[in-house]
Amino acid sequence: MYPKSHFRLNNFYQLFLVVLVGVLLGACNRGGLPCVEQDKVTRETNESTNLAVHVGVDGSQSMLGFAKGNSSRYITVIQKLDDLLRPNNLKANFSSVLPIDDVKVNFFRLGVKEKPPRVDIQRIQGTGQTTSFLDAKFSRFYDGEDEGRYPTVSSSLHQLLDDETLSTLLGEKQQPNTDREEQAGQDVMRIMISDLEPDNSAIGEITARISRLFTNNPDYKAILLGIRSEFNGTVFSTDRPDENRILYQSSGNPDETGRPFYLFIFGPDLLVDSFVKRFFDRLGEIGFSAKLSSFQYNDQTVTLNIRNDSFGEKQSDCTQRESRLKGKRPKNNQESQWLILSQERCGRDGSDGYKEFQLKDVVSSSSLFLRGVTFDPSDFKVSEQFIKINEVSTKDIRSTPYLNFSIQFTGEEANYDTQSVFVTLKKDALDDLVWKDWDTSINNLTGTRTQQLLDFVRSLRDKVSVDNKKQSNQTQDAIQLCLGYVRK
Repeated sequence: MYPKSHFRLNNFYQLFLVVLVGVLLGACNRGGLPCVEQDKVTRETNESTNLAVHVGVDGSQSMLGFAKGNSSRYITVIQKLDDLLRPNNLKANFSSVLPIDDVKVNFFRLGVKEKPPRVDIQRIQGTGQTTSFLDAKFSRFYDGEDEGRYPTVSSSLHQLLDDETLSTLLGEKQQPNTDREEQAGQDVMRIMISDLEPDNSAIGEITARISRLFTNNPDYKAILLGIRSEFNGTVFSTDRPDENRILYQSSGNPDETGRPFYLFIFGPDLLVDSFVKRFFDRLGEIGFSAKLSSFQYNDQTVTLNIRNDSFGEKQSDCTQRESRLKGKRPKNNQESQWLILSQERCGRDGSDGYKEFQLKDVVSSSSLFLRGVTFDPSDFKVSEQFIKINEVSTKDIRSTPYLNFSIQFTGEEANYDTQSVFVTLKKDALDDLVWKDWDTSINNLTGTRTQQLLDFVRSLRDKVSVDNKKQSNQTQDAIQLCLGYVRK
């Protein structure tokens, strides 16, 4: 315990808190204090491309309950996608992020029937065909009543990831591999729509195929987007669908009783980010209940921008924002990611200790994954005991999720004049927080949850992490607050 005289006004310890978000990938301070040093595979944004968009809808009977009735969130999503995916709209909306020379959009009905006559993936809405993507709004797309156009099938989601099969259906010559470097100027975005309940074998096959696509396209990104919708139909067990099934009908608020369905979107990272943002804008109120996870080789740690208050402005009687740390200022392009505070003990002779600091309205350009997630301070790992996270919360402002932190710096166990402190949340922990309330086992069928959802998410996360050969899923940070202090 320090004597009280130690904390007199002219002789106190001044503590500088530096809050920055992202990965500190080096100690080099060239050009100012670094917040996030990018280590990401990118391309020149002025590099034009020919874009193929492959859209696959799960045509199995487990999807039928979403299409019964005249309206549901699922039907709304199909309608919004139909408009957004028109070639002219794709070029108009996304050429600013990925210059597009030509767009081809191909629609498929996913599914397979092994018994003769064998049925496999179908191309729909092609030239001269009577099938349509918008038919996915209706029962006939799933119920097997229109066997001529939409025969009964079981789920086979990996079909949309099989380039050889797709090329055959499209009458195209298959390239030797799917590396865009070998197919100059060609990009592919895939959108899979399903209730996403694969068995263990299918999980392995789907995630392995996605992993190979990542290997050949390291600047691509995958996003899993989940939405609850009205439902009136059958829920099948993934391991014994013919024997184990239940009838389920949602009622009331879909956010509480709706059945989840998913969009899995894979393509160039700039395009995928922009597509998802515009899609959310079109969803309106529906988007507020959606959940989201992203998968990418590099730079998955979220970079949050801190509200920009004026330097020298007092945050409280004992806290003031500063413009520099030990004489060094943040890099010009990273000032919004820094918060530098000078803080002293409060009260007479410092007897009141250090006040809690509220870090409010922290956001990033890719923070949609925060929507609907409830955080507890214990979810975050703090590297030093003299930092305490008292509260973490999220809120939506104009459809954008923001994080708020309540941080307390006790300072009592600080032993060095300069020290770094890391507050982190791992990717596997974040996946659990996002999806745990939507997950169930194959032995516990329920209409409001998805069988083996977390198994699928974890398998894909592990595949991407292992193939990346940089970090394992358990060591990669999804969110990181980096704090530093200087004792004077």
